[in-house]
Amino acid sequence: MDRVFTIKGFGTVVTGTLVSGSVRHEDEVEILPSGVRAKVRGIEVHGEEVERAWAGNRAALNFAGIGVEEIERGQTVVHPDTLNLRMADVRLKLSASAGKPSPTGRS
Repeated sequence: MDRVFTIKGFGTVVTGTLVSGSVRHEDEVEILPSGVRAKVRGIEVHGEEVERAWAGNRAALNFAGIGVEEIERGQTVVHPDTLNLRMADVRLKLSASAGKPSPTGRS
């Protein structure tokens, strides 16, 4: 999500682009990485109220059951229990025998 705000009389709203799948009015969603859950009260795509938004749509989601202070810009909205986040710290060292990387990313 790229914006999080409150609209008087509506409550918490987030905006962003759906990366995959879809979201429907009344769906329960989970906000990651915090794990906070909310219900989708309303959906707008390009300023028009819709029942469902699809991957590729820029959408505004109005949530019930969650305050604006519980979520923040940059978090991800998913259907509950569909994404298990794990984090790893990795240090890579390119061996001298690997050669120089190609400008096109191909060898």
